[in-house]
Amino acid sequence: MTMQLTDWLRAGLNDAFNHQGDAGIVVWYDPNGTLETLLDEALPEGVILLRFEGSYLALRFALEAEDPNFQKRWLVYVPESPSDESWLRDWELLGDRLEMDLLELLQRRCALGITQKLVELLRSRPQNARDLVVQWGRVMGDREVTEQALIEALLALCFGLSRWEFHEALLKFVVGDGWQKRLEERGLWDEWLEKIEDWTGWSDLPDDEPALRGQLEASILLSELVEAIPELAPRWTFVPSEGDRREEMAGLARKWRERDPLRDAYCRSAFRVEREYGLSELLPASEELLQMETFRAVDEVWRRELRSAISPDGGNFEQKAERLGKVARARSKLFWARKEEGIGRFWEALDLATRLYMDCREATDVAQQLSSVEEFVGRYTAEDGWWRLDLWALETSALAQDLSDEDRRRFLLPAWVAYGDYLDRVNRKFADAVEREGWRPTQQTFWQEVAGRKHTAVFFVDALRYDLAQHLRRRVGSEVSFEVKPTMTVLPSITELGMAALLPGAQEGLSLAVEHGRLAVRIGDESVGSLSERRAYLKRHLGRRGKVVALEELEREDLSRVQLLVVLCKQVDEFGSFVADLHPRGLLEMVGRVVRSVRYVAEKGFERIWVVSDHGFLFVPPEVRLSSLSAPEAPICKRRFAIGGSEGGYSSARAEELGLKGSALLSFPEGLSVFGLPGETGAFLHGGLSLQECVVAALQGQVVAPVKKVGVRMSPPETLTSRLVVIRVEAEVSSLFDRPRQVQVVIGERRSDPIQLGPDRPIQNVSLRWLDDFKEPPPQVKVSLQDVETGEVFEERTVRVEVLV
Repeated sequence: MTMQLTDWLRAGLNDAFNHQGDAGIVVWYDPNGTLETLLDEALPEGVILLRFEGSYLALRFALEAEDPNFQKRWLVYVPESPSDESWLRDWELLGDRLEMDLLELLQRRCALGITQKLVELLRSRPQNARDLVVQWGRVMGDREVTEQALIEALLALCFGLSRWEFHEALLKFVVGDGWQKRLEERGLWDEWLEKIEDWTGWSDLPDDEPALRGQLEASILLSELVEAIPELAPRWTFVPSEGDRREEMAGLARKWRERDPLRDAYCRSAFRVEREYGLSELLPASEELLQMETFRAVDEVWRRELRSAISPDGGNFEQKAERLGKVARARSKLFWARKEEGIGRFWEALDLATRLYMDCREATDVAQQLSSVEEFVGRYTAEDGWWRLDLWALETSALAQDLSDEDRRRFLLPAWVAYGDYLDRVNRKFADAVEREGWRPTQQTFWQEVAGRKHTAVFFVDALRYDLAQHLRRRVGSEVSFEVKPTMTVLPSITELGMAALLPGAQEGLSLAVEHGRLAVRIGDESVGSLSERRAYLKRHLGRRGKVVALEELEREDLSRVQLLVVLCKQVDEFGSFVADLHPRGLLEMVGRVVRSVRYVAEKGFERIWVVSDHGFLFVPPEVRLSSLSAPEAPICKRRFAIGGSEGGYSSARAEELGLKGSALLSFPEGLSVFGLPGETGAFLHGGLSLQECVVAALQGQVVAPVKKVGVRMSPPETLTSRLVVIRVEAEVSSLFDRPRQVQVVIGERRSDPIQLGPDRPIQNVSLRWLDDFKEPPPQVKVSLQDVETGEVFEERTVRVEVLV
């Protein structure tokens, strides 16, 4: 501690006064004022300090005016070397003359040998000594005072370290520039070179900073590679041959890339080294490299290997699927997959595709042994049930746009074909079970469970399939504890019926009829087939403490007096047909919006939260073919159902047999087949009889604790003038109890590493290399601040770009 140095100085001053009795004077010369910052703390009790401030005559006037008979104890401090003809000679003879700078103090109190090296560092460069005194406790701590310890303390000061750590100094050296000049100014460049020579074992160091930095970068990064593949060691003589030293360097590479502020520098260095040493062509796709994450080139090597292993049409996918999945799962968790979105999505897509392929094959085989509706529903809704196949199929399709056409055909198409086969064969068996046992919907009893005194919010979400409900539950996390209740929808599984079945009073009976060629849906005498009718119906039944709002209006509504809130999410389909531009990624983003809204109502004090849906859907991945059946002659006929008409070669039942009021005949094509109608079929289908369409989840949630997260805002520059940008992000804290929030900055297609803002850390700077070297900059780019968990966009701006090519 600095207190230790202060104690030593006080003891030295006391020694000078002790033989003078009650009165005395000490004239202390401290060349260059190395110990001046300690004066006030170190001054012995009862001693008066008199500082020399440029005039010896002024000193004499000040002391002799106050104490002409020298009856007090005086310390005269002169931050200069004594002159040959002392102006204070009489005082020195009267009392004591003390010549002591930092180096002399350490020699007296710690028996430090004063070497020529220390003289050059601490006397020839007194600023070193002054800085060392100020930061003594931080950089020296309780270390023994030796020449080596003092040199390392000075190096720590130069590198801006709180204490000497060679690895930390080395990382600062390799990621920055201008260090040679700074070290030379302090007389430490040769000392630094000596440290590097000792650590690396190099006998011939490069003689300038850029060359030295480049060799250190390469040695650190390639050491990790050689640790995995020792036979590469002879290629690079600067990589240590000793195992312990090489392992230490490899450990430094790992520390470097895992340090947030250093990651961009790590990436630049890794790119340079892999290009300079031709690693992409040199490295083998071997087991030793499966977990290697030093270089981006390793991912390229593995991608090249897998492309050569799987035939262009995916014909041998089955034989290679297990190995492909192992590689993809391993690579998807590593540094470059986390750092670069394109790499991460590639490996995630391959991992999901292999899981989808193998589990579809297994599920199809298992389904052949099942016979009851209960068995099928149980397999589908289990915690690790078949619903996961639906989610994986959606996710692979959402990721497909990040793969080339060749990679989609090679790696994804086999999984999609297997999924299509699973949908067809399993749902044909399921339809057989329904035909034998009948269908007993449970959707109409939902509203009976909503009643209660607690503040309750109910989300009516269109087409929230069972897998999407599970996905939503997991994304909400621990803030709301959700119980998943499998629900059998009414048939046909369409919005007009499914949403009506969730309304108050539906348990008394839901009637379906065809009137003037149109579908009529009623609860009692009230028509509830359209969105406007359902909204009016809810308003009449909720009472004065209830409220119905649209999802997009939720955050603008006053909810302070609302006891029962119903949130209607935007419809993505109408009467058996989805919107034309619906994409798998759009459905996943829809879930993100609902997640955000669930958290919002939890923050607003609602204690119970329900998320329910009208129906599911079939997703038909690209190039999966549907079977087409002749459409029945019926008043209403859609791809996956028909109402009215006569029985044909498909599943049929009367409305009353399916839990509805009415006698209309309902018909459904089985498996992955549709009624042949004019126009495009599309990738999304609903209304039919399949696990995916008519088994959904009701999520019953209890808010674990009132939650409120900090708000956030960013301060981007008006113009981007560099490929590397630093953006200030701040939390908006309303109370110390606000929970932290994870956010990231997105510029174009690049995302920053996530950061966490909260009451204890309200401000951070985000560094992001948003544009690769030599890539043509766009005239403008979108900059946004997003929630990592929900994808919520807090701010988005279009910013001008003025980067020199």
